[in-house]
Amino acid sequence: MGRLKDDYEIQQRQEYLQRTNKENEAKRILEKESVTAEEIETVFELYGEEDIFKEYLVNGAILTCEQSTRKPQEVKVHDEVLNFSVMDNGITAGKASVDKDKVLGKLIVTQTKRAEVRSEKHATTVDYCFDRNIPSFGNCKNIQYNSNEKEKLLEGAAKDKTHGNCQYLIQIMNEWEDEDLQKSPLQFDTRAGMKDGLTMTNMLFCSHGGWIYPVTSGQSDYNKQEIMQLMMRKMDAYLNGDLSEAEAEKAIKLLSLFLPEIASVKEKEPEEEDEWEKEWADKWRDDKYDPYIKAWTHYWNQKIDGGLFENVTFQIRTEVVKAMIMRESSWGTGNKMNANRDVMQALHPGDYALWILSGYDPTIEKMSHEGKTEAAVVWIYDGVEYKNASMRKKFNYMATDEETSPEKQRTTTEAAGLGNGLGILRENIISVVSEQEVEAIQNTDEWKNMNNPKNPKGEYLIHFDRVTPNMSIACGIRHLAYHTKLKDGSELEGVRGYNGKGAEEKTGIEDGYAKDINTHLEHLIDSNGQSVERLQK
Repeated sequence: MGRLKDDYEIQQRQEYLQRTNKENEAKRILEKESVTAEEIETVFELYGEEDIFKEYLVNGAILTCEQSTRKPQEVKVHDEVLNFSVMDNGITAGKASVDKDKVLGKLIVTQTKRAEVRSEKHATTVDYCFDRNIPSFGNCKNIQYNSNEKEKLLEGAAKDKTHGNCQYLIQIMNEWEDEDLQKSPLQFDTRAGMKDGLTMTNMLFCSHGGWIYPVTSGQSDYNKQEIMQLMMRKMDAYLNGDLSEAEAEKAIKLLSLFLPEIASVKEKEPEEEDEWEKEWADKWRDDKYDPYIKAWTHYWNQKIDGGLFENVTFQIRTEVVKAMIMRESSWGTGNKMNANRDVMQALHPGDYALWILSGYDPTIEKMSHEGKTEAAVVWIYDGVEYKNASMRKKFNYMATDEETSPEKQRTTTEAAGLGNGLGILRENIISVVSEQEVEAIQNTDEWKNMNNPKNPKGEYLIHFDRVTPNMSIACGIRHLAYHTKLKDGSELEGVRGYNGKGAEEKTGIEDGYAKDINTHLEHLIDSNGQSVERLQK
């Protein structure tokens, strides 16, 4: 390609290389040979925020070049044909994913005054000189040479043609750059003064058209398992009420990229489709909730494997969860209360799940009021107006013999392994009516039409306007896990228990709810072309 000729060409090249750098870094993190634009964006949403992605390069960091190749290179100079081969230098990238055709090399730090990490020195922007800091990278793919480069190749070939031609072509244009991320890197004391440290998104430009980038930091060979564990810790914080919805979204979307895709609907010709496929196939192919389903199913399965229910272990399937969302809220389009928020219908105050998951007792005197037929009625706010919601009569806040030993009485929340309840519900969704909210409630037709209405101050108030699909799925899968545990891991009975043990549409052991879930599953095929199993007993 020769020398870059003007500022515009340099700018265009840098923009291209920055995009490519992000793509390669996303490939390395996700351990994939190719990545989509959406996957790159998802990775980089968290890239500038997490310590695991901010590792500073130290002496011994592994580098490579975008134009590097191990393949033999033939160069014609004057009347002579030069053949350059590449000997294996034995340098590997550990757990990091890298193109096998690339030749790797180690960064040598010479400018930093003292060791900083594990007896190694931090690299900075001034560690950029070829041969002193930067090695050569085998052969160069760019086969366009100017006259000066040809003379170097001819002279060099007389000395060494077995370690590639990069060593005769490489010419670093300037110091390490990182113009893509909005960040303020740490500075380290060097012989040239305080200089910015290098991270995994810095790069060097070579005048022969290549760009040099880090493959590992030299500190650790972090891999996708470590990143997945970090995302799991973020999800812990979210459930505890210590992480915002926006930050949780980033973690969940990144975690979902590491997980298997949910099975899809079998493809058929239009004339072969049955009534189910005509009604549900397009909704099933809609993947707007798939990242949440994949991430939270993985999260709770990991907890179950880790002893969440002591010696009762089982696995929840993503396909079952997706089918339940179809059944509960028609994939967030149904007409049930806040169907587009509480997509698993797990957080409606009239059901058991919200109270079991939160740890609050809706039957406490003065925290609720009585309706015409219900024993406990609470207030909800849906973002527009205040309304009433009633508890099912059969709810018992204390655990039954089925759920705990008779020697020690516990709340259902404790028996479900939830301790005092999920912080995100206790702190963000359920509160009590404040003095300021009393007037708003008393101005509603709901309150005015009640017989002998009591002052609502101090009663439970459910903030339905704060519920999100992510929250609903996180809580819904946890509630499904609890009911599955009650039946010793039976998937079928767990699903039936989620729907109030099938009492509403019971037509035998397979009530209408379970039948609907099975119908959804029967139409699916996994990534290997196999049919998805029905609910397991």
